[in-house]
Amino acid sequence: MQQYLISQHYRHPLFGEVAIRVCPTSRRFSARWKGQMLTVNIPPRTTLASFQKILDQWTPELLAKRPRTRYTDGQTLTFPDFTILIRTSPRVEPQYINSKHLSTADSSFAIEVGPGVDFSNPSLEKHIAQHIRRIATFMASGTLPALADAEFRRLNITPPPRVTISHGLQRLGFCSPTQRRIALSLAVMFLSDELRRYIICHEIAHLTHPNHSAAFHALVDTYTDGREADLERQLRAFPWPIPR
Repeated sequence: MQQYLISQHYRHPLFGEVAIRVCPTSRRFSARWKGQMLTVNIPPRTTLASFQKILDQWTPELLAKRPRTRYTDGQTLTFPDFTILIRTSPRVEPQYINSKHLSTADSSFAIEVGPGVDFSNPSLEKHIAQHIRRIATFMASGTLPALADAEFRRLNITPPPRVTISHGLQRLGFCSPTQRRIALSLAVMFLSDELRRYIICHEIAHLTHPNHSAAFHALVDTYTDGREADLERQLRAFPWPIPR
């Protein structure tokens, strides 16, 4: 009797763990990388032999498109106010990960994993990213409100709005004109100083213009000395150290 694949995980010698997803309405195969994991969408009534055949045909192209490993042993992530060293350590048990403050003088941190780990493992990448977020959150509370206050003084914004730190990554900033409150994402900590100030100026402009009208963009351009378009291009091209 013919057996058909169901949605499951499949171990491949080159791709590692592959996620198979049966799409009830699909008639074609498709594949894409999600981080370091390959996901293959297959039609119903697909056999293991036909799945392996199509995967073999696609192997060269899929290997060429495989994303680079985001984190590596000995890698240092450098930001304006702090650094994070990612490394293996014999003091950490296998399958464990921890982070620690190395020096208060220069705000350096380390994320340590056990020896022999596979840095291409999607689960490890996810856990390292979680530790990076925690470190950024710790640093943000003492950095971003002070940077925002400096911009309020420079632009003569009175009374200055209240500044809070948000834990979301998709929205880098949020402004409530009625509450006179600005929220800055922890992800702003990864940006250069000028891009941080750009995000803050963007939110300050929302105190006057709640929407993204032409008048709003003109005000942002004034706040940024005519560099709004340039700074927005830099922001769109920024290489984020964690998935957003």
